[in-house]
Amino acid sequence: MDNAMADHLAGLFARAGLCEVAVSPQHEVARRGEPDFEARAGIWADVAATRGRQMVADGVVDEHGRAAAEAELRAWAHGDGETMRMYLLAVEGVRAL
Repeated sequence: MDNAMADHLAGLFARAGLCEVAVSPQHEVARRGEPDFEARAGIWADVAATRGRQMVADGVVDEHGRAAAEAELRAWAHGDGETMRMYLLAVEGVRAL
């Protein structure tokens, strides 16, 4: 699992032979008070609830740690969380003919 994958994509595209590689930031910010804040801020709790189970099966984390992370993320989204910023990049390249 590479949490910095977005930052590596331009290099991976270039190594794959793509040219005219362009990176465009597409970050998203959710703020408390917006109608969908809790749903958007809860995305990582949803990931822990679903994909986290595969991480348990793979031995990356134990079930106690996965469940604790999910509970803490949900509590943050429903309680003290004020702002969440998703770091997103779009990467495009052209295949050389």
